[in-house]
Amino acid sequence: MGMFEVAYSSVRGNLHSLRALPNQDAIDIREVNETLIVSIADGHGSQTCFRSDLGSKMAVETANVLIADRILNQNADFMTCDEDARDLCREIAGLWTKTVLHHLGKNAFEDDEVKNLSSAKQRDLGKNALLAYGTTLMTLVITKTRALVLNIGDAELLIKYKHSEEPEILNRNKRVGNETESLALKDAHDYYIVKRFEMDKLEALLAATDGYPNSFKQDSGYSQVIDDLLQIQKEHGIEAIQSNLPNWLEDTSINGSGDDITACFVACIS
Repeated sequence: MGMFEVAYSSVRGNLHSLRALPNQDAIDIREVNETLIVSIADGHGSQTCFRSDLGSKMAVETANVLIADRILNQNADFMTCDEDARDLCREIAGLWTKTVLHHLGKNAFEDDEVKNLSSAKQRDLGKNALLAYGTTLMTLVITKTRALVLNIGDAELLIKYKHSEEPEILNRNKRVGNETESLALKDAHDYYIVKRFEMDKLEALLAATDGYPNSFKQDSGYSQVIDDLLQIQKEHGIEAIQSNLPNWLEDTSINGSGDDITACFVACIS
């Protein structure tokens, strides 16, 4: 990709494998006009969110298709303008809602999906059917000059600066009750965090769903991951990371959180 090299993977968590549950995470990556677009999502997977594996897939595809269309039509002011970035968050959340409701219109909830829900949870679902598809969503839009981050939920981003030993951890991790922020919330766009970074100051980025950082007892252990990946990339190339990343993530889940893990590593090329 010239300006950056990318490795990514999404694996089903150890606990989900043992319980014969699907991977609730999703990832979509595409390059449009020398712009890299990365979206990762983590379906909530709770009893109420019984279609969140579908919701996460809809989220990453919705975001990336919308942003790619903007770029192709030379309508990417969101890269520099906060107001336009906020409008983009509103559009992504709105289009995800329409996509979910379209799917629900053709696939009504089945008795087997809701029969084990408590009366309270059934009432919640009756008030907001989007909950069944609930998911987080982090999107990165990266050009040769800057990186834009749009995030709702508890995904984490490690930022490695060229002239700093310690990576920065970007994670708002604000919760609503016992649930993380979600596209299923009313006015979901209001919960988005928007950040920009100048590419000439960056060495690498690592975006991941919360199953990755939650597998480490301390932040320092997780922060070390981006340095390790950078070292491998420099010594053995990005292909070595891409070929091994699925196994690394599976091992991390087994020995750590047991959760699904999705990660995307971006090395910035000087």
